[in-house]
Parts: sequence; structure tokens; C-alpha cells
Amino acid sequence: MPEVRVSKIIPGVKFSALWRVVTDIAAYPEFIDSVLNVDVLERPDPYHAKSAWTVLFNGNELQWTEGDHFDRANQQIVFEQIEGDLASWGGSLQFTEHSEGITATYVIHFDLGLPALAHLLHPLGEVAIRESCEQMLHGLSTRAEGYSRAA
Repeated sequence: MPEVRVSKIIPGVKFSALWRVVTDIAAYPEFIDSVLNVDVLERPDPYHAKSAWTVLFNGNELQWTEGDHFDRANQQIVFEQIEGDLASWGGSLQFTEHSEGITATYVIHFDLGLPALAHLLHPLGEVAIRESCEQMLHGLSTRAEGYSRAA
């Protein structure tokens, strides 16, 4: 299964501000262009959610429902598709604090579900997912910088 890994250093942001932004997944469409909609279907506690996503992927809308696990102690979010347009979708968003700021790293595992065309489609999917992750990290970073300045 292909893996995409994208990292971004976010300088000058407090982890508490960044965590506030990344865990408010319903707000993503406000500041990330490729995310059209996120509905939080269930949020039984601060650590778990079930969410329905609609995103633009290579100019096409993709939809899925995922389970989300918010692990502040380990500074990560882990997500896995429950049902949706892709055969498989999951990964994590991990944060590491250091002297230069916070490094945010998306790791995505995916399968588009067309084995006969995987050799053609997966490389295209990797490019589109990388671009989407970069856009998401930029949006999260910008939003968190605003919260850090306001705090």
C-alpha cells in the first residue's frame, strides 16, 4: 500500500494553540480549500470522533467516513476510513516539539481500489495526496499562528 509522508516546521506556535486547531476538524473547510466539508457525526469524548469528509482530490470530490483518535499525550491524531470512496485510507498527524518550533508530519496510507491500474493511479494519487497534505499543514499552521498571537 502506498505511503505519503509530508512534514512542515511550524515556528513560534505554542502546542496548545496548534492542538486546538487540529482537533477542531469541523472547522477545516474554513481555512483549507481542498476540504469542502467535515461533519462530526459522533464525539463521545475528547479522544475519539467519527467524522464524514468531503474533499477535492485531483479535481474530483471524494467522500468517506473515518474514525479519529486524538492522543494529546503522544501529540498525534490517528485516523482510519470506516467507509468511503477509496479502498483504504488512513494515517496519522504527528507533532514533535523542538528548538525550531513544532514539526507536524502527516503519514497517509491509501489504496485507490483498482489493482489492475494501481501502477498508473497510485503515483498520481501520491502526488495529489502530497499536495493536499501540504495545503492542510499550511492552513493548520496559519490558523495556529493566529491563535498563538491572540493568546
